[in-house]
Amino acid sequence: MNSLIFELATFFCLLGFLNSGNIVAQDLDTPDGGKNDSPEVLYNEINCPTDENGLVPIETIGVDKTYYVAPQQLTFNECHRLCRGITSERGKQMHLAEFKDLVEQQNFSFMLLLQNCTDILRAELWIGGIALDYILSNAPVNVPAAGWSWIHSGRELSHKLAWNPFEPSRHLQLNLQYEACVTFRPRYDLWPQRHCLNDAHCSTRLPCVCQALL
Repeated sequence: MNSLIFELATFFCLLGFLNSGNIVAQDLDTPDGGKNDSPEVLYNEINCPTDENGLVPIETIGVDKTYYVAPQQLTFNECHRLCRGITSERGKQMHLAEFKDLVEQQNFSFMLLLQNCTDILRAELWIGGIALDYILSNAPVNVPAAGWSWIHSGRELSHKLAWNPFEPSRHLQLNLQYEACVTFRPRYDLWPQRHCLNDAHCSTRLPCVCQALL
């Protein structure tokens, strides 16, 4: 039964991505060639039932991982430390979420659609992606080359992962810090609605997604 549900979930998630055209191109350009002006309303205040660790469990289907959302408003580094300091119900150490490929990203995005608490669906969430230059220097002088890795495993982010339009942008703040950490941000211009990757300033305070193996 779980296998059938997982296959259906994957099918509908893939169908939604394919209906939007070329996945990578769709995330770089909008149909009219301009910037997407669709209204985006983010609710980063998450008020959902939590477990004994203060985390919101995510109902998963047919995967070998378990996910939790930390509803607190935290910086990227604070989320990294928080996740690593918690173990799952099965005693597995957690870490910030990461996706090995596009299918895994799609599956998790679809799982968010199935949650009873819609605050999570509408929130921008920290995940474990980080710019390689940020590891070496928090304030590079020039815009660095676009190199991204997962902070837990050290693996490079797959170039096939779906980013939001015009992302990663590496936007520069007045303190000369570039956007260097990765969030999972809702897109309201696609059907079904889903989250895609976005780069943000690592000092931004957001909820985050922790994961552990089953």
